[in-house]
Amino acid sequence: MAVAAQKGDSEEFLALNRQLHFTLYRAAKRRHMLKIIDQMWDLSARYAHLQLQAVPDRASQAISEVRAIVAACRRRDREEVGLMVRYKVHQTSVGLLERMPPALKREGGRRGEGSKSQPPAGLRKQQGRRGRRGARTVSR
Repeated sequence: MAVAAQKGDSEEFLALNRQLHFTLYRAAKRRHMLKIIDQMWDLSARYAHLQLQAVPDRASQAISEVRAIVAACRRRDREEVGLMVRYKVHQTSVGLLERMPPALKREGGRRGEGSKSQPPAGLRKQQGRRGRRGARTVSR
C-alpha cells in the first residue's frame, strides 16, 4: 500500500486496502456479515476514490492505521484489531463528512459532524509528531 500511495496509484492502493480488510473480515468466519460488508463496500467505492483526492494526507494516515492493525494481528490481539479496524473506517467517514457541502450534512451526515475521536492506543506512539487533529501519529 505504501508503494502505491507514493506512486499516487489510487486504484492499486484501494485494491490493496480492500484485500487487507477482507482478509480480516474472512478470518472472523461470519459469512452473512461478510456478504453485507461486501455489498456496502461496493456501494461506497466512489467515496473511497473521492476521499483520496479530497484528503491529501489520507493515504499516509491509512498506512499508519494499517501498520497498527498488522501489529495487533501479529500480537493476536483480537480486541485491538477490531478497535483499529473500526477506527480506520471511522476516520474515513469523518474525513468525507468534513468535506461535504453543508446541505448534504443536514440530510444525513450529522453523525460525523464535530467528531474528534482520539486514535486507539495502537496509533498513540510517543513520536513527538502531531497529526491534523492534534492526535499523535505513527511515522515509520
